[in-house]
Amino acid sequence: MKSLIPPVAILRGRPLFISSLLLTVLMLTGVGIVSYDALTIREAEEIEEDTSKLLINAEQWLNHQQAIEVAIRNYVIMGGPQSLQSIEENRHAAIEHMQAMKGVLVEYQEDAENQLNKLLKFTEGHSRNVDRIIAARKAGDIQSAERELASTDSESFVNGAKLTIDKLTQPLQEKRSQVNAEVSFDVLRGGISFALMAILMIAVIWASYIVTSKAQRRSKELSEQLELEATHDALTSLPNRRYMHEHLSRAINLATRNKTRVALMVIDLDGFKPINDMLGHDAGDLVLREVANRFKRMLRGSDFIVRTGGDEFALVVENAEHGVSIQYPAQRLVECLAAPIELPNQVRASIGCSIGIAVFPENAKTREELFAAADQAMYLAKRNGKNCWRICETVV
Repeated sequence: MKSLIPPVAILRGRPLFISSLLLTVLMLTGVGIVSYDALTIREAEEIEEDTSKLLINAEQWLNHQQAIEVAIRNYVIMGGPQSLQSIEENRHAAIEHMQAMKGVLVEYQEDAENQLNKLLKFTEGHSRNVDRIIAARKAGDIQSAERELASTDSESFVNGAKLTIDKLTQPLQEKRSQVNAEVSFDVLRGGISFALMAILMIAVIWASYIVTSKAQRRSKELSEQLELEATHDALTSLPNRRYMHEHLSRAINLATRNKTRVALMVIDLDGFKPINDMLGHDAGDLVLREVANRFKRMLRGSDFIVRTGGDEFALVVENAEHGVSIQYPAQRLVECLAAPIELPNQVRASIGCSIGIAVFPENAKTREELFAAADQAMYLAKRNGKNCWRICETVV
């Protein structure tokens, strides 16, 4: 009997040993999976942060390129060091955002530097065009500067740059989606496989849900903010030039299908530059906001008024007809600026506007041609004494 005691003791202790071993293995496995899940979640958060940072810098880079377009146009029309300063500031800012994009991309893409160099070379040609326009304007050759400006396809450049940036950011966005999918799968697997660790897994899932919900809310808020900033003017809250391009293209397509007309009014303020020069930019900003408010108050709900940059505005009128339906809103735009604008310290600023009108399809067949025709009519209004409107007489 004595010889049987050790084997019996071993047999009796084996279930406890096996249970303890299984429990230990289960706990270690659970800890390992939880640890792996935690690392995956952290990786997803880092990729989410990097993706947001990349997209923000890419959007800002595009905004600075568009700001350069506005500034060079203002410089050709009005001259002045402010436009040149704006061009240089936006150039430097664009470079900083490109460097920030590089700092994110090099961690995820081996050829990120080569891709960014392609984007840099893509913008250098356009930058040289801007420099030629500046040189011509500085030399006093305004006509050459205007021709150079007209020959520069700014929209194609911006669209090309946007496509290049989309290609740069797409791999990281795809990686973000992949990692987020892996996180969801790992959390679900942990909940099913480790019923004995239900409390811990519920806590992890709940924490993940909270983190994900907050990240989604932040992402949504950021997306809405970026969309608003990208399509609206910060000073006047009016839609900007980019938004107008999209709206006008849709309006032209609809007019083509329905055989109707679209009128475009290019509005340039008269007497604004002296206000900026004499009273300062704060006063100029107040004037621009008041002008925008007056324009909005006198227009119909279907009219689309935008600030295209500087002291320039534009109005899109759909279902327009020649005659009163075009002339009436143009005359109201002129008349609504007749009353002086009240500024601080009992200062009153008088301002007017010159308006050029072009109609699709009589005066132009494309959006670009419609802009050019309306611009020509606006310059004609300037030459005819300002504070008036003129309709393009060219028929295509």
